[in-house]
Amino acid sequence: MPQWPLLTLTRIAEALADCANRQVNALIPNTATLNISTVELVDRLPGTLLVPAGGALRSSRPNPGGGGSHETGAMREVKAPSPPGLQRRVFLAGSIEMGQAEQWQERIVAALSAAGARAGDGAGAGAGAGAGAGDGAGAGDGAGAGDGNLVILNPRRDDWDDSWEQRADDPRFSEQVSWELDMLDAADVVVMYFAPGTKSPVSLLEFGLCARSGKLKVCCPEGFWRRGNVEMVCRRHRIPLFENLDDLIADLT
Repeated sequence: MPQWPLLTLTRIAEALADCANRQVNALIPNTATLNISTVELVDRLPGTLLVPAGGALRSSRPNPGGGGSHETGAMREVKAPSPPGLQRRVFLAGSIEMGQAEQWQERIVAALSAAGARAGDGAGAGAGAGAGAGDGAGAGDGAGAGDGNLVILNPRRDDWDDSWEQRADDPRFSEQVSWELDMLDAADVVVMYFAPGTKSPVSLLEFGLCARSGKLKVCCPEGFWRRGNVEMVCRRHRIPLFENLDDLIADLT
């Protein structure tokens, strides 16, 4: 085995640490909003980032500002304004107008959770029977539902209050919008649903922000008031466009 000079090894270690930090920063653009416990999960030294083996960078304590998450064996849902981990992330963008848009997010969360459970069962059965490495892997191809590391980022928060001012200097409104913008950047897949009967101005804004990202999957049924505009943008940027939620869910799972 070659004897590497100590100076060379030090430089290699520094370069690897810098790459790790750059990767984390690319996944999470605004780490200041994530409320990460550095004591329990991350040991930061000058020029290094150490994550426990088998662990993930995530919040280890409840967020007092609301939000929350729930976990299944193969999926975790994170609601605004809670932080995500470093797993594969699917952001549920689209119509949220209270009383007008159906709670379509629940359908997608349930479908991905079920797909993850099926994939997990199939993988376990395949391992027990000595099956090949590909057995049971197909169910999670769309969004990674079967890999045990899927995080659903859901901007629909349980404690939303319509009395909050739509102003950047309102701390609660600012927290929500900052979370959404951060998670749009951090997501691997952005699901966008335009519900018929809604105007969805914020969703249209976010659609424009993400149009060139290569991460979008859009569902825009007949009846949405700006369907033609959505179709044109999807064609120009080759964004997958689905006619209904069932087709979108089938693609994800």
